[in-house]
Amino acid sequence: MSFSLDVKKEIASYELEDNHAKAQLASLIQAALKEEVVFGEPFRLSFSQVFLAKRYVQLLKQLYQVECQIDYEQKHKLTKTSTTSITITEKVKMILEDVGLYSRGKIQKKILLSRITSDEAVRAYLAGWFMIKGSINDPSTANYHLEIRFLDEETASFVQDLLKKFFVNVKLTKRRHEIVAYLKASDQISDVLRLVGAHQALLTFEDIRIHRDFHNSL
Repeated sequence: MSFSLDVKKEIASYELEDNHAKAQLASLIQAALKEEVVFGEPFRLSFSQVFLAKRYVQLLKQLYQVECQIDYEQKHKLTKTSTTSITITEKVKMILEDVGLYSRGKIQKKILLSRITSDEAVRAYLAGWFMIKGSINDPSTANYHLEIRFLDEETASFVQDLLKKFFVNVKLTKRRHEIVAYLKASDQISDVLRLVGAHQALLTFEDIRIHRDFHNSL
């Protein structure tokens, strides 16, 4: 299992208070959307990893007690990937409004700031983005690199501003049809791991970083 996957699974394992769970649910929805969606029922999202789909369902049930239809799709012949799709047919508008994403008949690119007023809620929101769209190099085998991908610059800039509040300064670049927020400084990557609650991964990262820096200084 990759270091990046370890980080995501650790984040997904933690229980959250309801207000923080709403913030994370909002970012999971935003990050899992493939394109701008006009509101409607049923509401369906697909996830590339089963544990991400389980996290989404867990938060939905914790907050709204809704029934979810779960569909597993076999591996695609070309990409060798499988997906898990979650469909909800009730309370969709109420859920999207409650997490701060619904307005004027469609899902918004930015969550309402009134839904993430505490540092803990912002951390939970950022963790959701990282789980779906983030990646981090294994510090023992590659250069330091962490990134989160977005479909548009508006959303990327919004998350960039949230990270700045914690003195994390990501850079933005365009890669094909995506905007990528990235870091290469090891201390800033440590800060992000701390922010999103990946405490075990942070200890591993810091241990490897200390050993690498020591050997590089010889």
